[in-house]
Amino acid sequence: MPRTNDDRRLAALWTRLATVLDSKLGLDIVTLGLVYRVEIDGPPARIMYTLTTPGCPMERAGTDGVRAAMLAVEGIDRVDTHIVAAPRPTSACQPHCRLAFARVDRTTSNAGHADDDGAAWELALVG
Repeated sequence: MPRTNDDRRLAALWTRLATVLDSKLGLDIVTLGLVYRVEIDGPPARIMYTLTTPGCPMERAGTDGVRAAMLAVEGIDRVDTHIVAAPRPTSACQPHCRLAFARVDRTTSNAGHADDDGAAWELALVG
């Protein structure tokens, strides 16, 4: 089956991912804007996402939660996960997220994420 991004299973994957809570903040990873891409390529599904804290000690539990949620969707038999270290611009997760990371001046912020160029990121309300 060719890759599809308009499959009914794609909507089901986003719905299931909205049940996966970030252990630190108690909000789901979709609302937080941590999920950047979800794709289906036949029975396997792929996800690209980030963590709220670099090197998060709960990464394994979070990834297990992501996999379990996605495998609960009918027709998905494998989940490939890809964690990215730095947050992406908010448009990457629209229209699913309500919170997303916004780039801020590091000199005025204690944000937990920083790019290689020193720019920091903080959670901000979207729309």
